[in-house]
Amino acid sequence: MSQNYNIQSHNIFSLFPKYNLEQADNCVKNTTVVNNDKNDTTEITTKPRSRKKKILFGSTIASMILTAGIIGLVLAKGFHGKNNLTLIKSKLSQELQKHEAAEIKSFSDKLKYGRKKTAKKAIDIMQAASNFTAIKDRGTDKVFRSNKVTGKFAQKCAKLFKKITDKTLGKKYNKAEVSLKDLSSLLKQYKITNLEKLSEGELNKQIKIGSETKKLAEWLKELRIKTNLTEELFDKNFSLGGRKARDVKRIKLLSDLPQKVDERFFKKFKNIFNIENYRTYATEELSRPAHDALKEEILKAKEASNSSLDEIMSILQGLKSEKIISERSFKEYNKLANKITKGLKSATELEMGDYFLKQAEIKVGSATTDVLSVLFPIGASAYAISKGDDKDEKISAVLTTCIPLVGTFAAFVYGTTKMLSGAKNLMFSLISGGALSILGEFSDKMYKKYKKAGSIENVVKDEYEKLWTGLETQIQKFEEPEKK
Repeated sequence: MSQNYNIQSHNIFSLFPKYNLEQADNCVKNTTVVNNDKNDTTEITTKPRSRKKKILFGSTIASMILTAGIIGLVLAKGFHGKNNLTLIKSKLSQELQKHEAAEIKSFSDKLKYGRKKTAKKAIDIMQAASNFTAIKDRGTDKVFRSNKVTGKFAQKCAKLFKKITDKTLGKKYNKAEVSLKDLSSLLKQYKITNLEKLSEGELNKQIKIGSETKKLAEWLKELRIKTNLTEELFDKNFSLGGRKARDVKRIKLLSDLPQKVDERFFKKFKNIFNIENYRTYATEELSRPAHDALKEEILKAKEASNSSLDEIMSILQGLKSEKIISERSFKEYNKLANKITKGLKSATELEMGDYFLKQAEIKVGSATTDVLSVLFPIGASAYAISKGDDKDEKISAVLTTCIPLVGTFAAFVYGTTKMLSGAKNLMFSLISGGALSILGEFSDKMYKKYKKAGSIENVVKDEYEKLWTGLETQIQKFEEPEKK
């Protein structure tokens, strides 16, 4: 028995649309294949990728890089420098020793002991994290200096960062120096305009200041000598020349610091896994002898200057009591003296603290890694720009993603060179990035409006009309009579 059999109707491949190899090559992701023709001719329609999704993807990647980068920078910087962790750790160690010396019987005492021991271990871990800085800085610097070209790059980075930190410290000392010169100038001016008018009898008058009694002329001479001496001491120890002389000593004392870091972490492979090497921040600990030597010198110089000053104010106080110097003039002198004292205190604390540690870190190689920290987001920004399909998308990527990204990292590195503490520096960089992000979004909005309107004039006109419409509504509400 014969049966009419339609092969086409039973061919499983007939369930799928037909298209040739050329069409297959052109078929991309998110492509919809539609068979509209009754004669099995196939039409390929391609659904374009959403621009919004594309830009969103680029922004998300940039945000992830930014977040990870900032966390990485904070961890890399660790918990060293000017903080209270060392003091807390010292206090906990003393309390733990007391607990260990006495018999722990009660449950509450055991609980306290366990809590303090856990806290001390947590601080150890946090401080140990600081050594990522030493390993990162020294390792990167060694690699860069092994090549002539990259070695020059590392040297330039170190010089640049040292120049910036020196300038920051110089500004601190300059404030105190300006106040000192102002005080000296006022005293000389007062002497010329007032004291020289005194008669011989008045100059020979006996005046008691503190435990000493001298003629007024002798007190005035001593005042001049003390003022000149204070200026000389400041110039010798804290002016640009004085700081450069101390800097030569600092460079000499820190000359073998990189080798010491090498010995701790890189001399033997097993050293990098030795937990004892992570108990303290290596750069800070290994540079302590140099730090202590310079700290003693700075403190002695500061005490000599302040001693900038106490004798001068004591003489002026006595002259005020004798009505030779007016209350108003004395207040002016005292205000300048306080500025000198505070300025000198602030500057010396910076030099003995964050400035010294920064010089030690630069010597180990921190400048190279800090510069690379800025170059990294530039690469990420280039990636975000490359995700744009056309000029408008690329401009949007620059304004909304790249500028905030690079700006945040640049602000973090700038804060490091300005020797801001970890928390302050993080806040500074995040606020800077946030401000740049808001500015970028606004600029992008204006750019899109400009492109649509065809001219800046139309954009400004549009924004003005919107603003006026809003104000007009508020004015009308204000002018409407209140309903009873």
